[in-house]
Amino acid sequence: PPPLRHCRRVYCAMGKAFKRENRGRRDSKGVPFHTAVLALALAAACWTSAAAQSTNATCPDDESHGTPWERGPSGECYKVVKAGMYNRVGVSVCAEEVCAPIGGALAEVPDEDTSAFLYELMGKAGVAGAYFGMYQPPDADPAYLYEGWTWASGYNGTYEQWAAGEPSHAFERCAALTVLLHGDWADEPCAKSYYVNGCLCQHGKASTPTFTSLLPELEDPQTVERIRPSLTTAATSLLFALILYYAVPWLLRRALKPFVRHVAT
Repeated sequence: PPPLRHCRRVYCAMGKAFKRENRGRRDSKGVPFHTAVLALALAAACWTSAAAQSTNATCPDDESHGTPWERGPSGECYKVVKAGMYNRVGVSVCAEEVCAPIGGALAEVPDEDTSAFLYELMGKAGVAGAYFGMYQPPDADPAYLYEGWTWASGYNGTYEQWAAGEPSHAFERCAALTVLLHGDWADEPCAKSYYVNGCLCQHGKASTPTFTSLLPELEDPQTVERIRPSLTTAATSLLFALILYYAVPWLLRRALKPFVRHVAT
């Protein structure tokens, strides 16, 4: 595992240092006591650290769906599953038919390093876009696109990496990483998206009952149609307000212009 390989490098470096220290000393009877104590302390610390990380050092030996599990920067194991370039996939398929059967759930993205790591995995797998474990509940206020996003696994992290202009649509309630946005996040339809053809799974996680129960509603076309009228109403109200603000004063000036001229003469 990587931590143990790191220890081996430490041991080699210490060995070279001892050789340099004793080079040319024909009468040397061994390594000085203080140097030996320091070497043993470093070796013990390195080995302890490696043992602590050993539980996360290896991922399951499973290459189902054509890709292996790979360990990310946080020590968690991730897998990218491609659904096919033209066989676009919905978030329920990713959660229940892809990730869950192989012992995982839609991935958590706790930091920038993990997001970049998942983007690299997508490139290896030839995936243009992939759902991960962030979603916006159907009852969230469509007027507030940035609020209410939560994690399918119950993870309570606050890190976000939305691309410029994202989230962009109230009826797109599921998050995805896409090559088009260079690995930044975008909101996408939960049922199927033109830009999403893969799933990002994380091993050892499970979807919360709340997320599982919301899947049918997240993918229901009626949910989208229920949200769209509220957006249309908001847009109509805004247009009407702009008309009142700009058009009414202009009409009043046009109407009163002859009267003002008459009074002036």
